[in-house]
Amino acid sequence: MMYFSLNNKNHHSNFENAVLRGLAPDKGLYFPKEIKKLPNSFFENFSSRSKFEIAFEAIKNYVGDEIEEFDLQEIIKTTLDFDFPVVPVGENMGTL
Repeated sequence: MMYFSLNNKNHHSNFENAVLRGLAPDKGLYFPKEIKKLPNSFFENFSSRSKFEIAFEAIKNYVGDEIEEFDLQEIIKTTLDFDFPVVPVGENMGTL
């Protein structure tokens, strides 16, 4: 997955560089070159999926092949290894 600076769309970066640098050299935020729609199957049985499964499916397109799937799953398990409440804000809608 490639990213570009929101200050200069001609400045491109891969996932690793975007994450490690945080900001582009022009101080712009990195933004994905493409935002892929999650498939309908992602939302099927959503409430029965673990937070790890949801996070993996949501982020894997943005990482591409830069991190092996197994390693990405381990990173997610380590990163999300805490409880976080989902607070209802409307019908079928919540926020962290």
